[in-house]
Amino acid sequence: ARLTLALDEALPYAATSALLREMSACFPDLELTLLNGTATEVASYVEHERAHVAFHFVRGQLAGIFEQRHIGSVPQGVFVASDHPLATLDIVRRRDLVKYRQLVMHADDVREAPYSPRLWRSDSFYSIAEMVADDLGWAILPVNVGMDDAYDKPLLQLNCPSLALSQLPVRMLWRQGWMPTPTALWVQSRYTELLGRL
Repeated sequence: ARLTLALDEALPYAATSALLREMSACFPDLELTLLNGTATEVASYVEHERAHVAFHFVRGQLAGIFEQRHIGSVPQGVFVASDHPLATLDIVRRRDLVKYRQLVMHADDVREAPYSPRLWRSDSFYSIAEMVADDLGWAILPVNVGMDDAYDKPLLQLNCPSLALSQLPVRMLWRQGWMPTPTALWVQSRYTELLGRL
């Protein structure tokens, strides 16, 4: 039994780590290959048949060659470096955000709605978070990415109620014509449960 999973690098590590530990126990003979990348890259791995299944943040419409299933969502927030001028405000409004550079997620033709006229774009949430830590601007990030302690400087989540950010949906995708195996269906079900606990 073989399975190749492609995982969005920005998915919550706690859920992914728990999933892999449980897979090891439930499927001791499984030959597993993990591929990591941005949301766009992991979809490409499935498209080019390097992976059977991908899990990633929803970044716009999928090409017609894919099947998909919604499996959960992850909260997002507005983050700055701990010494950024916005970090001194108790409540941050849109008029405060427009004064500073926004670091925006950019993937293929999907364009995020910017709030600031000054923009830098990247296709990686972790790359954006590193730029936030380097005081290059503010960004809307998955909370698990913004709260990661791997950056040179800690990031601070701002209280910005006027943006009313929705949760980021997560989906499983595979190529049309490929029937998910019982193992892949178990992974989908368990990962859905693990993401639901966040």
